[in-house]
Amino acid sequence: MAEIAVPAILAMLIIAFVGVGNELRERSDVIEVGLVRAWDLVRLVLYFMPTLVSYIVAVTYMIGILMAFGALNQSNEFLAMKAAGIPLRQLVLPVILWGGVLSVACFLLQDRAQPWAWKRVNALLYEELPQRATLEVLPIGVMHNFGDIRIYIGGRDVETKTLFDVDIIQPMEDGKSKVFYAKSAQFVREPSGMKLILRDGHFFQPTSGNFYPRYIIDNMPFSLPLPASLKAPSLRRTLHLSELFELEKELETSYIEGKDSDVPLEEQAKRKTELLRGRLEIAERITLPLAALAVSFVAAPIAMRSQRGGRSYSFAIGFVIILAFYLLRSVLEPESLKPLSDLLVRGFIPVILFSGIGVWAMWRVDRI
Repeated sequence: MAEIAVPAILAMLIIAFVGVGNELRERSDVIEVGLVRAWDLVRLVLYFMPTLVSYIVAVTYMIGILMAFGALNQSNEFLAMKAAGIPLRQLVLPVILWGGVLSVACFLLQDRAQPWAWKRVNALLYEELPQRATLEVLPIGVMHNFGDIRIYIGGRDVETKTLFDVDIIQPMEDGKSKVFYAKSAQFVREPSGMKLILRDGHFFQPTSGNFYPRYIIDNMPFSLPLPASLKAPSLRRTLHLSELFELEKELETSYIEGKDSDVPLEEQAKRKTELLRGRLEIAERITLPLAALAVSFVAAPIAMRSQRGGRSYSFAIGFVIILAFYLLRSVLEPESLKPLSDLLVRGFIPVILFSGIGVWAMWRVDRI
């Protein structure tokens, strides 16, 4: 197993780096580059790892098998074992057994560690980072929603923390708004909060009758609101499998009740989509960890029967196997609402198919 472990770990590091990079890229609209620190990136990488474990373990274990067995095959070790009367199936069975152990480990990690990790990701992206947002990092030349005000910044001097051509719209309780303009404004941090010192400008104070008198201002302090937290797009991934089953029942009840009532079509379509996504999440949590077992059935016999060797060949075969496995999963994934049992069957089909191919190849493995 040591021969499998080394290439598997190396492949895991490569795939983890690519996978985490893709997760960060998908959230580039949420992450303000100016707010992200080096420690934030480290934390995001650590948090995303449990969410990718089922993909990473299956791919890396398979590559490790192919490279290790391919090297043994290239050096004619299998022929020597067969000549000595050692059944080659004895070498395959431990590999498959470890594939089963890894599948169980993936299931447990996915069910226990993934919800915790997604909670940490949501807290960092949608709560912590937005709270750091200040006028020092907001892009210039754009109107921004900042707390309960809207603000436009024409220019900025980073060293002096001075803003130029500042427009502020501050809503009032009666529905009207105060409007401020300053040629320059000094950004100030105080224990009580953040402030702008507005200079060389004016503001309009609404009165009765929609009359807006103009007032000249200079060195006027303006208290800034605290940035608001963002709402996480979905909380399904923060739930354990038992909680997902409860959520699925609630979504199903809500959807059925909506069909028997006067719920607007748009709302009913939303409930239908949420129910489908909840069921897909459950099916993925149950069936995806079995990928490690399925690819171990296929990879070991193929590597034994291969007459070629080398890392490039092993990676090529591994790429074809894993691409076929996940492509089949993608093709079988429905776009319309289906019963949960149907989704589970669809999720098990790639596992059963690849395991069956592996059993057939293992039965013939001694015919090398």
